[in-house]
Amino acid sequence: MEFPRAEVFALSALHSEGLEPWFEKVLSGDLASFTAPDLDYGIYAEGEALLGWYNATLRLAQSTPFSGNALLAGLASSIQRRLESAGAEIAHLKMTLSPDEDAGDIGVINLVRGDSAPFMAHSLSADLDSGELIINLRAEGDPVALDDIVNRALREAANENKLEMTFEHSEHFRPAKPVPTYRMAEA
Repeated sequence: MEFPRAEVFALSALHSEGLEPWFEKVLSGDLASFTAPDLDYGIYAEGEALLGWYNATLRLAQSTPFSGNALLAGLASSIQRRLESAGAEIAHLKMTLSPDEDAGDIGVINLVRGDSAPFMAHSLSADLDSGELIINLRAEGDPVALDDIVNRALREAANENKLEMTFEHSEHFRPAKPVPTYRMAEA
């Protein structure tokens, strides 16, 4: 057995199943004697270098109320199709939409594999007139291509929904090689 001290927990955070035994283990203090595995940062950096990163924050507005849930679902599907056509494998796509009218509400959609469907983790309770959209994408591909793909999907969504979209922030890049500041020492 390669990992004789390993303890396996079957759980689903999404469905709140099997969490109690895991919480008990994490909170018991038994992990204090855990030795961190050696990590080959060269291999990690090679994998990370394949990823392009895209982050953006936009303001959305429309003269009449629109469905933020439908917008998120359509935008996620459009980005997914475009990435697939470009041969860019998704590591994750996360988008949140916060309405200006109800500061306590939020719509959240996730996509963590290119061959799965976008998952609406939290739905907005009502249509909105305006709000803030945050997009966080990690995909295997050139960051400039990711920027183009997301921007084309955004333009298409704006045209279809007659939305005004204003970028507050946008960036696309490859992450730098990780340089760990601290490593856990064996107890």
